[in-house]
Amino acid sequence: MRKSIGVKIISVYVCVFAICALGMLVVNSNINSMNSTTEDISTEYVNAIKQVDMISLNAANLQTYLRDYQLSTNDEQRSTVLASISTTQGTILTSIQTLEGYAHSEREKKTIKTLKSVYETYRSQFNSGIEQLNGGKANNFDQINSSLQTSANAFTVRIKSVDILNTVNMVRAQQQLEQDTTTSHITFVIIGVLFIVALLIGIIIVTFTVIRPTKDATKQLVTIVGKIEKEEGDLTIRIPEKTKDEVGQLVKGINKFIEVLHNIISNINQSTINMQESIKEVYGDINQADDKIVDVSATMEELTASMTNIAQVAEDLNEQAGVVYQSMEDIAKQAYQQSDESNVIKDRAMSLKNEGLKSKNTTTQMIDQISRLLKTALDKSQDVEKINSLTADILDISSETNLLALNASIEAARAGEAGKGFSVVADQIRALADSSETTANKIQVISNEVTQAVSELAESSNQMLEFVHNDVLPDYDKFVNIGTTYHEDANSFDQVMKKFAKSANDLKDTMSAMTDMIQGMSQTIGESSNAIAVVTESTCVITDSMTSIKQEMSQTESIADNLDQEVKRFHKI
Repeated sequence: MRKSIGVKIISVYVCVFAICALGMLVVNSNINSMNSTTEDISTEYVNAIKQVDMISLNAANLQTYLRDYQLSTNDEQRSTVLASISTTQGTILTSIQTLEGYAHSEREKKTIKTLKSVYETYRSQFNSGIEQLNGGKANNFDQINSSLQTSANAFTVRIKSVDILNTVNMVRAQQQLEQDTTTSHITFVIIGVLFIVALLIGIIIVTFTVIRPTKDATKQLVTIVGKIEKEEGDLTIRIPEKTKDEVGQLVKGINKFIEVLHNIISNINQSTINMQESIKEVYGDINQADDKIVDVSATMEELTASMTNIAQVAEDLNEQAGVVYQSMEDIAKQAYQQSDESNVIKDRAMSLKNEGLKSKNTTTQMIDQISRLLKTALDKSQDVEKINSLTADILDISSETNLLALNASIEAARAGEAGKGFSVVADQIRALADSSETTANKIQVISNEVTQAVSELAESSNQMLEFVHNDVLPDYDKFVNIGTTYHEDANSFDQVMKKFAKSANDLKDTMSAMTDMIQGMSQTIGESSNAIAVVTESTCVITDSMTSIKQEMSQTESIADNLDQEVKRFHKI
């Protein structure tokens, strides 16, 4: 059963207090007895002796008064002596009554009662002798004194008995006082010895149950701390638990603390190893990501240059389309004018033929030139498809960066408080990766739209060229033939001119639609250029973030090294 230090110390104090209390009670009892004895001696025994002495003195005075009364020569002297005799007898009776008040035991009461009875007899005989002197029955003092001798002797003997009794009581009281004094001394010595013994026992108990276990535990604790300071810490050592009291509980708590510290240092050691390995892996991933980001940045620059060229080509194509549109409009006007002037054309058939041949050649050259420009522009517009490849690379980089951020968050969670800064950086990387992924998806959407627009432009351009080759050029041939045979078929020429005018209007509408498509493609290319610029800027942000991550990783590595140095203070874990 465990006893606390408080119970042990209080037990010692209770024993000491009990011994002191018992000694005080015994000494107090002896003091009270001594006070009672002293009071009896001072108030009763001494007064009793005084009263006995007064009785003896007054008895002798009565003998003197009796002689004086006999020798008195007149009544006045006798009256004075009688008054003294009466006073003395009263005093003796008062003293005897006082003695009765001091009598406590039966023997004392009986002795005082006998004294009183003998005194009554003596006083009666004394008063009878006075009366005999007054009546003349006794002639001298000797005759009366002879008659009083027996009662006087008996009274004297009784006075002596009372005096002896008082002396015996006085002696007994003195013996009791000496006994009480001796008992008090012995009791004081015994209480002092018991107090010293109890105090020594208390000191021994405190020494062996409090001081020595505390010193032993402190010594071993100082040894453990000293080894830690010397970087030879051994957390497998435990302080022996020798008691079950508060000191034992304190030692148990210290052992529990060492055990918890042991587990913490072990976890820190393992976490430090894991952190260092993770830092190495993250460094490798960051370096790899830096290389890929550099490649992406270079690709973005090339793509930006290509989109700039495509935009310039689209602008040139738009200008050429405007020229073709204007030419078609002029042709249509001329066709209508020729239709209106069909009657005049007959006279100018030969001239019209020549102009028709010339217009055919011009148109053929213009169509060939437009065809070459369209083919070149369409070939260059195929570069837009590279955007999909580049955005796919960006998405791959974003996915790898997101995975890297996830691994960094996991390692930061393992590192606990030391990994908070790393966790913030990992969140920034993840947010940047998500932003890059969103931007890449938008670029792919825009690239698909541009690709679709380019395909539509190619299809429209082919339709226009096919129309020119299949319709316009044959019409020019017909126009030449009509010029040759215009004299024979003027009315047919008028119909052909109307048909030509209608075809010119159709071609004008086609060129207008092509112009709109080219403008749309230019706008799409501009948007693609802006998106590429955003991607390039995001790549720069990623590069800066990677630099920040490297700095944070350097700080984390420094923290891990510091933790490793602190753990190395412990020789055994």
